[in-house]
Amino acid sequence: MKKALFFAVCGLFGLLVLQSCTAAAFDHAQPVNGKLEKAFPKSILGNWVATELTEHFYVDKISFDKTTVTYEMTALSPDNPASLTLTKDSVELRRMKKDYVFNVSGDNIWICFILRQSSKNKLEIYGFDEAAKNYVARYETEDTEQGIIFVKYYPTEAEWEQLVASDALKKVATYERMK
Repeated sequence: MKKALFFAVCGLFGLLVLQSCTAAAFDHAQPVNGKLEKAFPKSILGNWVATELTEHFYVDKISFDKTTVTYEMTALSPDNPASLTLTKDSVELRRMKKDYVFNVSGDNIWICFILRQSSKNKLEIYGFDEAAKNYVARYETEDTEQGIIFVKYYPTEAEWEQLVASDALKKVATYERMK
């Protein structure tokens, strides 16, 4: 069940169709010292529609309620929304200064995305590319035998801070609040 959920999330974030079939992953939910949130912040609750997507990210609608995110990939799976609920040790939201890190676990790895609200009606999602290797000393490659190769990073707190401020952090989507 956990593995199926994890690969569904990989699809959510476009990881299954990356050209290189390589994705950044982490050994723990990040940031390790970040406050674990029990609910999504009020500022992002509601419905959002994509205004900008990278070629590898297919979530065109996203909706947040108190503890659940529902997403749609109309181009890949019309009329078939999926949901994820915050659950300690598998789907976590952690506070990082003014941003949040959305963490999803599966098979001893965590996929981490930064949620950044640049204005009341604009939400951006960021992920990491292979340049993360320039900022985190310890990492290893894991082949899932499911068509995805994960580069699993083991960042120290200082390396995480550098990584988030680095050119390895890439915007994958921009959303506007639906009215």
